[in-house]
Amino acid sequence: MYLHIGKNYIVNEKNVICILNIETLKWEFYKDFLKTYKEKITDISGNNARTLIITKEKEDLKIYISNILPTTIAGRVK
Repeated sequence: MYLHIGKNYIVNEKNVICILNIETLKWEFYKDFLKTYKEKITDISGNNARTLIITKEKEDLKIYISNILPTTIAGRVK
């Protein structure tokens, strides 16, 4: 199955590693995370970042920042 994560983006559910609530992350961790993985991040949040979705596709990490609440995204997973 595929998971809609915001805007026109969908990911394969099998590739999802985790769905994280940005509001509960410690600021220093979040800032360091963004700096470390900046080449792998696609921001689809429109400056309203709420959720980090980390996926692994063909041995490569892909990270999405979405404006959809993490509980909404997680609720879409079958």
